[in-house]
Amino acid sequence: MTGAGLRIVALTAALLAIAALALLVARIIARGRAAYLAPASGSSAHGIAYAFGAGMLPGAKESARDHRATYLTGVAYHLGVFVGLATFVAAVSGQEFPAPARIPVLVLLAAGCAAGLVLAGRRATSATLRALSVPDDYLANLLTDLFVAAALAAAIAPAATPLFLAVSIPFFLYLPLGKVRHCVFFFVSRTFFGAFYGRRNVFPPGH
Repeated sequence: MTGAGLRIVALTAALLAIAALALLVARIIARGRAAYLAPASGSSAHGIAYAFGAGMLPGAKESARDHRATYLTGVAYHLGVFVGLATFVAAVSGQEFPAPARIPVLVLLAAGCAAGLVLAGRRATSATLRALSVPDDYLANLLTDLFVAAALAAAIAPAATPLFLAVSIPFFLYLPLGKVRHCVFFFVSRTFFGAFYGRRNVFPPGH
């Protein structure tokens, strides 16, 4: 397959993933929600701002506060994935990152690769995590790790771009089917979460 053909197939896979995810989100919204019985006592907008701001910090989450190393590893992993997505956009459009962004991109992709391997190793070696894991956990981690690693390779050497595009195809096709789709549903659920508790004047806390 030519480079142009590979870009078309990879872009098609990405667009199919976007369409499928949009359909899933639309189905959730179409189901509606229960009517509020009590009048608002706070601001939904302030609640959403908190949910995506201070509410994401370790001090606001007991699980993160008690496991800071895992929290930071997860942050690095997700940042690597999002930079990988930006690398994909650059690859299919035939563009390159501006020179000032090149080093940060490489650092974040490398950190994402390392974090993915750490989390995969932790899942494989922890009896507790193994007991809680299903095949989707392993497959999603594998496809995501390969995606970020291939993005790093393409960012280092443009000759690896065809490999990156090839790896991105199964990643995008699987994205709406498995747990990787939480990268989209996170923003949806966090918005609803912040809006509800902001309206109830629970978020931001202590104001």
